[in-house]
Amino acid sequence: MAGLLFLLIASYMLYKAFRSEQIQERLREIGYKRIILEVLIVALFTFLAGIGWGFIGNNIFVATFVVIASTIVAVLFGFFVGYKEGCIFRHGIYGIGGVMLASVGIEILVRYI
Repeated sequence: MAGLLFLLIASYMLYKAFRSEQIQERLREIGYKRIILEVLIVALFTFLAGIGWGFIGNNIFVATFVVIASTIVAVLFGFFVGYKEGCIFRHGIYGIGGVMLASVGIEILVRYI
């Protein structure tokens, strides 16, 4: 089940990576409804990733440490790149994340099936 969840999320990320739509950025006021929706979507993906970690039998403390450490690194890296480059690398980042999740999903399926 964990491998399938990872592959499902990876396929969504790869789909977003290979869509070649132009990004139009406009300065607007902060929309709190949009922020709440994005937070809920991130929480859903985190919940699904936690289910995946549980299915492969990892320790909750290891999973918590990995999530905290990777979140801090991703936020700092994303802030730096976003400040310097904007959305130029958006498609590449989605592609890298999708490939990483797909490889983990395939590795879990191969190891436990």
